Amino acid sequence: MEIKPFENKYASYLSDESHIVGHADFIAFPENESDLSEVFCFSSKNKMSVTVRGAGTGLSGGAIPNGGVIVSTEKIYGEPVIEKTDGGCVLSVRAGVTLRRVEEYLSRGEYRFAPNPTEKNATVGGLFVSNAMGLNVLQAGRVWEHIAYVRWVDREGKVRQAHAKTAVRELVGNIKNWGAAVDFGLKLTSKDGVFWGVVYFFNTEEAAKDFIGAVCARRKKSDFTRLTLAAFAYFNAETLKIISEIRSAVSALEALPQFPSRAGAAVYAELSGKDDAAVTEELYIHAELFEKCGGDASDTLAAYGEDGLRKFRDMCHATVEALNGAEKMRKRKCVFGYVGEDGDICEVK
Repeated sequence: MEIKPFENKYASYLSDESHIVGHADFIAFPENESDLSEVFCFSSKNKMSVTVRGAGTGLSGGAIPNGGVIVSTEKIYGEPVIEKTDGGCVLSVRAGVTLRRVEEYLSRGEYRFAPNPTEKNATVGGLFVSNAMGLNVLQAGRVWEHIAYVRWVDREGKVRQAHAKTAVRELVGNIKNWGAAVDFGLKLTSKDGVFWGVVYFFNTEEAAKDFIGAVCARRKKSDFTRLTLAAFAYFNAETLKIISEIRSAVSALEALPQFPSRAGAAVYAELSGKDDAAVTEELYIHAELFEKCGGDASDTLAAYGEDGLRKFRDMCHATVEALNGAEKMRKRKCVFGYVGEDGDICEVK
């Protein structure tokens, strides 16, 4: 495999969505374990650092090189394959495959990848390295909790594999210090069940946060064995303005109805479960809490089923892309984030 001297034509590999720009001496595009072993042997012999990058969608600058060799995983690619195991269904997937391709593949069957990370152009390897979370973090947790195994090439060029949950946990977020991932086994979840999503619009940000507090308090006290609050996200007023501004230019937002003109904040809640009656009952309770926090029933958007919820999930994805796009957007006082168990808002901007 050719390890190429770095040239200006590869300039896009020096940055990611953090908009930090690094520098590099060489770049490589391995296709398999043997190629990766060659890169690590080369870097070790020449005492150079190695920066492994996926699709460059990260926001923390983890793919920014500081000299040495850039290793792009874009050619470590192949069709996903579902494997039946004693512990359930696992999707075998290469590190350079994107989340979008994973979801396209799974859309034809009865399974899904539960974490539902927002950035669909991210590679599976990138999701693992960043310890990503998604819109369904309340229900599913982080990506690493849904990894059945990971296979990687260490910095000595040897192929290794981890199956045990504790071993996978040790690697997540630190794989770049151990080497470069090649393959993953993603634990899959059945699509069976009832899915409802509702966007609640409030006149003020304070009212929206009161609603979040009320729902979280109920979640702690109630029996949620028959249903799950699968997703919970918060949008402040400035974020809603940006979504409205970019609506006509972003195809993923075309299916969204217009927002109420007086909206000062919004909360997206997604409920799922196998018991239709339990989910419906919880929807009514959320509606009551919404009204107690000053909301009006006419200021909501609702959808049913996996297909129906796609427009709301796309809205969350487009929001993250917009807030981390042009510099003028990043300077605005926007808040968009997933809500944790205690009502804390984890900003993904």
